[in-house]
Amino acid sequence: MINSSFNQISINKKLFLILFALVLVNFLSMGSSFAVTGNVSNNTTGLNTLNSSNITVSSGNVNQPVKTNLSSIHGIYINPVDTPSNTINVTALENMGINTVYVSTDRQNPSSLQSYINKFQGSGIGVYAWVEVFKDFNGNWFNPEVNATLENQIISDIDNITANYNVNGVMLDYLRFPGTAYLYPNATVDVDNFATAIRNNINLINSLNNPVKPYIYLSAALMPEGADNNYYYGQNYTNLSSILDFLSPMIYVGNYGETTSWIGTATEYIVAQADGTPVVSILQTYNGDSDPSPITVSQLDLDIQTALFNGSDGYELFRDGLLPGNWMGYQPPLPTPPPVIISTTPTGNALNVSLSSPVTIRFNENITTAAEYFDITVKNNSTGSVISLASVNINGNTLTIQTVNRLIGDTYQVNIPADAVESMSGNILAASYTFNFTSSNPLTVISSNPLNKALGVSLTSPVTVKFNENITSGSDYSGIYIKNTSTGKIVGISSKTISGNTLTITMSSNRLYNDKYLVYLPVGAVKDLIGDNLTSAYNFTFTTLSPLKVSSTLPLNNATGVSLTSPVTVKFNENITSGSDYSGIYIKNLSTGKLTAISKKITGNTLTITMSSSRLHNDTYQVYIPVGSVHDSVGDTLNAAYIFTFKTLK
Repeated sequence: MINSSFNQISINKKLFLILFALVLVNFLSMGSSFAVTGNVSNNTTGLNTLNSSNITVSSGNVNQPVKTNLSSIHGIYINPVDTPSNTINVTALENMGINTVYVSTDRQNPSSLQSYINKFQGSGIGVYAWVEVFKDFNGNWFNPEVNATLENQIISDIDNITANYNVNGVMLDYLRFPGTAYLYPNATVDVDNFATAIRNNINLINSLNNPVKPYIYLSAALMPEGADNNYYYGQNYTNLSSILDFLSPMIYVGNYGETTSWIGTATEYIVAQADGTPVVSILQTYNGDSDPSPITVSQLDLDIQTALFNGSDGYELFRDGLLPGNWMGYQPPLPTPPPVIISTTPTGNALNVSLSSPVTIRFNENITTAAEYFDITVKNNSTGSVISLASVNINGNTLTIQTVNRLIGDTYQVNIPADAVESMSGNILAASYTFNFTSSNPLTVISSNPLNKALGVSLTSPVTVKFNENITSGSDYSGIYIKNTSTGKIVGISSKTISGNTLTITMSSNRLYNDKYLVYLPVGAVKDLIGDNLTSAYNFTFTTLSPLKVSSTLPLNNATGVSLTSPVTVKFNENITSGSDYSGIYIKNLSTGKLTAISKKITGNTLTITMSSSRLHNDTYQVYIPVGSVHDSVGDTLNAAYIFTFKTLK
């Protein structure tokens, strides 16, 4: 950093009394508005900075006439190490249309900032202090959740800058976590609270209407990663839009390895999240950190144009010293420029693209058909053949292609020939444009319960069908049915529900014993989340269990000459357990009319009954198994009581 000194002249006694009274009134009216929730405790650095003993005014160095036009910021970032103030050509920057400069400022030793304020005095170019925040004094990341003391010190340092230097604004840099915000539940709160602390102090200064200070604006350099920003960095665009005067996303094509069209999509997304707060895209003027050579003039202009076309309120260039050598400032496109493709859907090399979704190509201006319009093609690179197009339409700045018969998992190439379209003023697309995408994997069934051709299925369990990806109901969801093929009748379905990748079907009534059922899913029954249906109807069958019944006994029914001591066994067609009327099982000597004492046990599908004493010679015995004596694994009992008799030996 370049150090520079300047003479500070204390305000006279009268002005001192006026300002002190204003500070006191604002403090009393604001109450505890300086207190920062979260990990910064009772921060009052704004008040400390603005007390009467600290307010000084630099004679002749007031940049008061400059007030940022938030709808048209043309900014550039300056690092004093590379661009000392005495090397700056103010006239050249004015000729380029630059109206804002962001000067890298040492928080604890900001004195070199004054030389830049002096340099741009009277030029109409506003000076912002560009300050790193979530970095300690050695340039290392720090966590505000565990170092509130350092956080308070940094807030105090920035308050000192805004109170004692006639800056037009503050640009907060590194107002974020280094990709680790998801590890800290309060990361977003920490970021918001830090920005709010600076905001409150600036509000106080602005509310004083100090005649020797310019109006101060607040912005922050934000990561451009869309929906992931909050998760990785703690930067919530919508939250910050209510704190900052404008958002400055760092949409660096070179560092991210992206194309110009990404500037458009990133800007458009952040504008949509900003709730009407201006968004000013920061654009890289060089090829990337690994190649700091400047990009071309035409590329820089195209990048700026893309940002503006997608909602950016101006542009900020990062940075001075790395501008294209002959760049003379951005000029709006000529009245008759050739159309430029700024985005496509699907994006180039996209994967898992729906088989039926249209292909759209978006231009930087409205277009119409040209000589080669009917030579637009979509080729299946996997088969080498050009596929049929159902339609090619233009609506405003968007060309839409609807294809037919795209195949699962194949790669396609879209080709827009030069002279396929032209601008409304007649300038044709200058060069052909191609991009590739790969279609989605098919939506398929991966399992069902019951399994296909399963036997012995419960009469009551629901039917579930699992797919290889999450699903939603399709156009023929009502066409799903279950049919009892044994009777030929469609059965009633009480509900069909979808959870993730699973369809669950519940029947209105129990299924019948030993009947065969067919489950049928038509092509349009369900679809995946990008709209693809099953490639063909899916069906499977299963057979319900047989009713619980006795399969054999020992002794056999009506047997004679039976042993006096052998146990009685009853085997069933499936495994059993004791039922509600297990105690109702008995053996009766029909010759005497008396019940015999017995014990019982169950093993698998076999009931064994042992008499407590020997049977009598040449007597007839009856074994009685009531309906509720045993049941199977799903709770089914015998349809009727089972009885058999035998006669003992003589």
